[in-house]
Amino acid sequence: MKKRFIVALDSCTPEQSDAITQYFKDKNVGWWHWLTNLWLVSDSKGQFKASDIRNALKEIAPGVYTMVLEIRKDGDTWSGLGPGLGPGEKDMFKWIRNNWKA
Repeated sequence: MKKRFIVALDSCTPEQSDAITQYFKDKNVGWWHWLTNLWLVSDSKGQFKASDIRNALKEIAPGVYTMVLEIRKDGDTWSGLGPGLGPGEKDMFKWIRNNWKA
């Protein structure tokens, strides 16, 4: 089943950006990347989950805040990497958890 994702990074180096694009090329998925640090990905084989892409980005661009949204007819899913996982940290994803599907 075809899957679609929005992949966004807070910041990354040109080398990391190129590596992310190469990752999508190597995985044989369609991608659009006309905006800095944003990719639209079309996975015609349905091989990915949002967390799979997030985990790959964690390796390619360590320490960079990321957001991966899967856009689906039956409801989207998402996965991210950023502050909010440790005690006392401001939660980057609180608004999304509380408001995105509300």
